[in-house]
Amino acid sequence: MNLNFEWRHSEKKEDGSEKESYLNIPIKVVNSIDSNYGYSGKLICNECQSEVEQFYICASCKDKAKIGEILQRKDKDRKIIYTDAERKAFLKNEVDKTVKVIDEIDLDVGMVLRQMERYERPYEVYNNDEKVTPVIMKIYGFLAKKNKALVVTFGNSGQGREYGGIIIASQGKLLLMQLRDHRLIRQPKQQGLPITVDEHIDDALNMVSESNLPDKIEKFLDMVEKGEKIEVVVAEKKQKIEVECSFLD
Repeated sequence: MNLNFEWRHSEKKEDGSEKESYLNIPIKVVNSIDSNYGYSGKLICNECQSEVEQFYICASCKDKAKIGEILQRKDKDRKIIYTDAERKAFLKNEVDKTVKVIDEIDLDVGMVLRQMERYERPYEVYNNDEKVTPVIMKIYGFLAKKNKALVVTFGNSGQGREYGGIIIASQGKLLLMQLRDHRLIRQPKQQGLPITVDEHIDDALNMVSESNLPDKIEKFLDMVEKGEKIEVVVAEKKQKIEVECSFLD
């Protein structure tokens, strides 16, 4: 993913006034791990051992089609019919392709481990452009030295939505950990165990992790119901680099 990284940092000076620093740089966000070892076994026919194909069969007219050939869907609750192409186009248009720093929190091993249920997917943040690399290195050094994590929101156009995450200085990587929506984490079964999470950290991670996908889907269905046309909007790429980050030195 090609995104922009935005960070507004405020710090108090000795005279009590606040100094605001601002970063706006282009970054690349890529998967930090492989999902498997590449093994796959194909289903074959019980009789002749040839490869089989999967089809969906209509319960009414018995028409048969592969998943990629089925173009329409019907919403379960509102019974509105739409195409996958329309849904993907709408969601792609709605994604904010920016990594925005929302908060800065203290980082410790205990916090990372106790929040393990929240982490859904790891990404690496990088940019080897000669103008951006020094800034990436400064961000990494700042987080490592200060033992800080950045609470962020970021858009993934491939999945058509925004996520919350935290950025940490990992082992040789500036690591972005995607957060799971906190509402999907089940309540504990065991009674009486103490809660050991800092409330400020908990609130910050809860705020950025809440998915707005259900609201987007409702907005999409409203447009389909009204017959409004949905087009793919190609946004201009931002290549502007703004750096005022003396606090990183």
